[in-house]
Amino acid sequence: MPRKKLSAPNIVLFAGPSPAISVHTTSNIKEVYGLQGFNFEMNSSKEDVYSAGTRAALSRQSLDPDSVSFDFSYNFSNFDNEKSFGFSVAESSGIIAPLLDGTADERNFFLMIAADGQDAIGSPPSSTPCLGFGNATLSSYSFNAAVGAYPTSTVSFQAVDAAYYEDSDSQILPAINISTNSPATGLFTLPAASGNFGQRDPVLRPWDIRVNLSGASGLFHNLSTACIQSVDINFDLGRENQLCLGKKWRNESNIADSIPVNFSLEILAKDMVTGRLSNFTCETGNYRAIVTVKRPSCNGNGSTAAIFDLKGLTWENQNQSIDRGSDSTVTLNFQSSIGGANETNRGLFISDGSSVIITVADEAARYALTGISAGQLVMQEGGNPSNLLVSGAGDSEVDGEYSPRGTYMDFAYYNKVGQPSDPLSHSIYNEEDTWYMNAGDGVLYSAGGTLHPWGGEWIAIGDGTSPAPTVTEIPRTNVVYRLLAPSPAQGGVFVSGGTQDGIYEIYELGTEATLRRLGEGLDGDAAGGNWFTRGLDYGEGVRWTLAFDGSPVYYSLSDVASPDLATDWKNASDDSPAGITVTSVSVGELNAGVTVAGAGSASVNGPQINTGSTSGRPLYTAPSRTTQCSGSEWTMNEDNEVAGTAYTATAAGGFPWGLSWDVLDGSSPAPTVTRNDICAPSNWEVV
Repeated sequence: MPRKKLSAPNIVLFAGPSPAISVHTTSNIKEVYGLQGFNFEMNSSKEDVYSAGTRAALSRQSLDPDSVSFDFSYNFSNFDNEKSFGFSVAESSGIIAPLLDGTADERNFFLMIAADGQDAIGSPPSSTPCLGFGNATLSSYSFNAAVGAYPTSTVSFQAVDAAYYEDSDSQILPAINISTNSPATGLFTLPAASGNFGQRDPVLRPWDIRVNLSGASGLFHNLSTACIQSVDINFDLGRENQLCLGKKWRNESNIADSIPVNFSLEILAKDMVTGRLSNFTCETGNYRAIVTVKRPSCNGNGSTAAIFDLKGLTWENQNQSIDRGSDSTVTLNFQSSIGGANETNRGLFISDGSSVIITVADEAARYALTGISAGQLVMQEGGNPSNLLVSGAGDSEVDGEYSPRGTYMDFAYYNKVGQPSDPLSHSIYNEEDTWYMNAGDGVLYSAGGTLHPWGGEWIAIGDGTSPAPTVTEIPRTNVVYRLLAPSPAQGGVFVSGGTQDGIYEIYELGTEATLRRLGEGLDGDAAGGNWFTRGLDYGEGVRWTLAFDGSPVYYSLSDVASPDLATDWKNASDDSPAGITVTSVSVGELNAGVTVAGAGSASVNGPQINTGSTSGRPLYTAPSRTTQCSGSEWTMNEDNEVAGTAYTATAAGGFPWGLSWDVLDGSSPAPTVTRNDICAPSNWEVV
């Protein structure tokens, strides 16, 4: 009987695994949940062929491969669909990192079409037709949430080929094997569609959306108290097909080098605030917006289902409409740029909230949780110290606001707002427990005896003119922090069993990758200190080399991405087998602090922060205590003095936790040392 009509209840969409020619099973083919609609278009780009002597075209031929494009939208509930498209749902990498590095860029899609009058959900694949779209790559993505509408996402894809099947059981893949320039031969069978209604919220409501603008501002309007009407997040990958002679289909679908991500915000216009366009556009900086999606609950405060985190936003434009019969609205547009797979400071990041361990209301709560003093935390980059206000100086050029820029001599240093980052120019910095203030041409004032630049007595020194300035803290108000789970990503390797033992952190990965031993080669010069290098010409077939001061010590012929994957290490001096072991080290391990407990000498007990390195291992400190590696052993010192070594442990590993400690000059019993991810400043971020 002929079909009467084809409509939305008859269809369900599935996303296959990556790459498109990989083995497809009913477990790795994923249903796209909450589908609202599906559109597709197929084109053959033809041009006329002419010849002298005739007016009419002899024929029409294709110069480019046939093209297939499709797009669809779905009710947003969580990131289950985004995971199926290859997105990175993690705080530690950008949203399209797996697409950029090629690990999850290409896949097949399948649109199952149920019989007339039947729902696609529940229809048996063995007797249900489907459309297949081969080698699909993401073109664009958008998320929209607005008052009076369900939050939705819309995606578009480009595919290489398309096929229709009478059923969805044991059919040939719609993909093309790009390397052989021929259709794929693998098979697929679609799983039965379920809708996942039992485990998934079918839809979210506008009041389930939270927007935190982290200091962002609009001209004439206060965003911190705004009544938000809608948010929109979108990006386009700007793909371009790579074509080759001798190949019928495209060779690659390359992502553009520049990928803007747009964030739009519509608010109700209420009381306006003073401002001037020329000043606003000069002063606006980089902003951050966090859109949090909560699971439905009666009180509108359910658990976190999804987080969109936009970093490095800049104000682009805004417009306002005032019409009869409706509230005036203001639309503000911001933009950032998606960086490489290892970029963590700019772009769009998404997470399902599982990496957030705890959220605290202010700095005092964070310090209390870590067990480390405020001063000890703010010494570290990422500790988020307050801004400073300098006033009343005889040399008025030092007066003004200063912001923290990094660390110098284990303390935070501050530069005057508007000046470049430099610990020794237009700055306030600490050296040997004394704070100094300069104006770029010499030190003018100093203060001693305080952990922070504020609270102490400043005096004029050198060319400084009395009176000395007053330095006050600009309190950080309404600062909310969250503690993230430590990153499991590889941060480096640990080498043992040789003459160059220690932890080597990733400096750069790529065709010519490098890793440097902790504390060495800080200027990026691989000719100084201990370095792992890949791809440098140290001899025929050599792929990885561990060199000291530019001279090879060990090498391996393994052509692998990281030295921990290499085998058959040899001594460069005589090509004999080397006894070294190379193991992977995570970013979380490199950032972690330690907790010392149970020592008879109680002064060494407590948490310590990773503040540097010695002998290729991390250095951990807290006021009046240090844990460090000295050659072949770990030492734990009282009063930060090596002469006061209380306990020791054999340097069997790259880190001091999990080792057996012995009593030296301390009191029994010896302590235990455990890893502490809470007192790691890198695991905290400002919400």
